[in-house]
Order: sequence, then C-alpha cells, then structure tokens
Amino acid sequence: MNQIVIAVLILAGAFVVSNVLMFTLRRMKSLTTRTKTTFDDAILRLVGRPVHIGFQLSAIIIAIFYLFPTLHYQAWGYADLITIVAFLWGAYLVNRLILGVLEWQGEETGTKRGTFRFLENIVSIFVWAIALMLVLNHIGVEIGALLAGFGILGVAIAFALQTTLSNIFSAVYFAMDRPIRQGDFIKLDNGIEGFVEDIS
Repeated sequence: MNQIVIAVLILAGAFVVSNVLMFTLRRMKSLTTRTKTTFDDAILRLVGRPVHIGFQLSAIIIAIFYLFPTLHYQAWGYADLITIVAFLWGAYLVNRLILGVLEWQGEETGTKRGTFRFLENIVSIFVWAIALMLVLNHIGVEIGALLAGFGILGVAIAFALQTTLSNIFSAVYFAMDRPIRQGDFIKLDNGIEGFVEDIS
C-alpha cells in the first residue's frame, strides 16, 4: 500500500513541478515581449507543451519502476523503454519546433497558411520516420535494407516529379525570401507586365 501511495505522490509531484515550470514560462513572456523580435516568444510558446509532457512521461516511468523494479519483457527492460520514449519525445519536440518556426515565418512575412502546408507535411514525415527508424534499430530490427529501399524510392520519385519538386521549392523560396511582394510591378521577359495582386 505504501508503494502505491509513493507512486501516486511521484505522479502528483511531477504534475506540480511541471505546472510550476509552465507558470514560469508564461511569466517569462513579459520579458520576451520587450525584445524587438517575436521569435523568442514563438520558441517559448512551442517548448511549453513538450516540457509538460516530458515531465509526465518521466513521472510515469519512475512510478512504474518504483512499483515493479524488475519488470521486463524478454531482453528489454526499463533502459530500453526510456530510450524509446526519449526518441519519440525528441521527435515530437523537434517536429513541433520546426513547424512552429515555419508558422512564425509565415506570420512575419504575411504568407498565407497554406503556402507552407506541403513543406510542413514533408518535415513531419521526415522527423517521425527518423524517430521510427531509431526505435526499430534500438529494438534490434535491421534497418539497412529499409534505408536502401527508401533511398532508391526517393531517387525514383525525385526523377519522376522533377518539375513538380522544382516548382514546390520555388514556391517555398518565394514564401520565405519574399523577392516579390503584393503591389509590386513586374515585367516578364515575354512582355507580360502588371501588378502583383496575390501570392499563395
């Protein structure tokens, strides 16, 4: 009974600590709002939830370890569980940060939300695919053939969609670098000229 009580106290303690940390991060917004850029505000907002989730996951693992210190499945134990959870949590954090920075970039440049949608999907797939391969490699699955297969598939897709991919990267360049803005007057080599009314 005492072990259950202590396990519950571990969970409650982690919940309290994570909420105190979240409160501190919210209070830090008063400092970041004084800076010229809004980038630090965006980063502060993005790391809050992963930190909270990280504390909860850590508390759950510690509480389970306290209740069942010898718990294991075949050759896998708590060290493997911690490693796998760390890979997945890290992927969630990195994915959230990258997507948040892209969203911040869109807000700063006035770019429409849909402009980065394709790039966001590619980034998410890439980050989670790396995390999945790390997890599979850790549990003993041979990923060498899988990586080779993905490499060949990637080259084939790149050749097949060469023009489309070129247009996509051009769109991303226009969205991020903003060489042309709404209201600019442009003249093309073929003689077409006019004012830019919309970029999407």
